Amino acid sequence: SPSKYRYRQTEAAPTLSSIQGILAAAAGITREQVRPDWIQNIQLAIRLDKPGSVLRDFHTINPANKSIYRQLSPRDRSKVRIVAKAGGTEHTVPVITERYYRQDQVILGFINDPDGVIFDTLTAPRFAFYAGRKACVMSFPFVLGRMMCGLEHAVETTPSAIQTDGSFEAILFFPPKQLQKYREPVLRPERPAGQVAEQYLMQERHSVLVNPPRLSSWWDVMSELMTGGDNHVAV
Repeated sequence: SPSKYRYRQTEAAPTLSSIQGILAAAAGITREQVRPDWIQNIQLAIRLDKPGSVLRDFHTINPANKSIYRQLSPRDRSKVRIVAKAGGTEHTVPVITERYYRQDQVILGFINDPDGVIFDTLTAPRFAFYAGRKACVMSFPFVLGRMMCGLEHAVETTPSAIQTDGSFEAILFFPPKQLQKYREPVLRPERPAGQVAEQYLMQERHSVLVNPPRLSSWWDVMSELMTGGDNHVAV
């Protein structure tokens, strides 16, 4: 979601565009290439099984041409100075920023996948997966399996290996069929794929609390989901 200037915040849940970026990485699609419809038009739901914690990162924007600092606030941009180097060349002083990331978090994503393209792409990725920055690598298991049901049913019934009491929050990025169960939609800014950072649209999110069954490990969850057949929800 939008995060500019010196302080770069993070959210408790992934954005739709971040999931689309992961799919593009798995398919080997670069930033300059047009993303296919099966990425642009995904139907997505997520479930927050473990919130994790927030990591505060010390970060600098490396010396570069001064035009790269256009995303800074006017006050921070005024602090950028040109410094002479040996040999007569020049560079700018690095700018310190504070960036925040989620760590030790468990999120289940559910994607409508009638043709199996998403499942096949995620199980044989072309590029590495990471969240926010390359040091934040996503851990195994990454793909749990596939299910034959609707997204809303999958969110409620897919087992979890997180042994905690209480419910998990689930978020749908599309209008749910069972509207009475879901809270009022929340509009959040999202950057559509292929557009510059200043261009955002308002993305609708519908949330609900669910209490799925618990299993002893994620390996047990994978064993339950990997049953084969014409399944159409990738988890």
